[in-house]
Amino acid sequence: MELTGEGRAAFLRLRDAAVAFDARLRTGLDDADTAVPAGLLDRLRENVTG
Repeated sequence: MELTGEGRAAFLRLRDAAVAFDARLRTGLDDADTAVPAGLLDRLRENVTG
């Protein structure tokens, strides 16, 4: 299965929008800032699936 030209263009637009939004969300945050919630989410997932 392959994307059509329109499908590929839509994928690229959505990808670019997601990357831009992620950059906006992380503005002013460093790795230490994002490690805490990421670690918490990992632990919650482990509690549910483990």
